[in-house]
Amino acid sequence: MLTRGGPEGQQFLAQLEQAEVTPWKCSCGCASIDFQIKGHPKAGPGVPILRDFYDGPEDFPVGIFIY
Repeated sequence: MLTRGGPEGQQFLAQLEQAEVTPWKCSCGCASIDFQIKGHPKAGPGVPILRDFYDGPEDFPVGIFIY
C-alpha cells in the first residue's frame, strides 16, 4: 500500500523493517492493529492518512488505512 501511496507513503518504506505490532486493541472491537517503529516515539493524534483502500458491498464496506 505504501508503494502505491505516492511520494508521501514511499518515504516510510525504509521504516518497515523496524515496525512492530503493539499490544493496543481498539475499544470498538474492530480488527485494527497499531504499529510502532523501534527507536521512534509513538505517533500522536492527527497524523495524516498515507494510503487507504476500500472494498466490499456498498451497504457494508471495509477499509484499510495507513496513518
